[in-house]
Amino acid sequence: MIDWMESGKKYTIGKEAELQTIFASIKWQEFQAGKKEGLIPAMAIKNIIEQTNRKPLRYAISNELAPLGLYGIEFNYKDATVKSYWADDGVVCSCLGAEPTFKAEVKA
Repeated sequence: MIDWMESGKKYTIGKEAELQTIFASIKWQEFQAGKKEGLIPAMAIKNIIEQTNRKPLRYAISNELAPLGLYGIEFNYKDATVKSYWADDGVVCSCLGAEPTFKAEVKA
């Protein structure tokens, strides 16, 4: 289930079902040293990662929200793996939502 974020509210209100379909269709990729991506998406993803201060697992880049950029970044937390979805309007990236998958057992 997606937790919708306040920061992306202007892009998500009334479009939750459509966005869930888009999020389910994006292609996730592993981070690979030397892999080339477009400058703007790469810079946006790098900035998001730096702000979250977490090591990412995978990422996705999509044009499904054009003219907005759409990025997905998956992070690992102690109790969950979280896919986060971001809209890039050319000035700022806003988190649209996050989708946690909780781990079955977490040892303290």
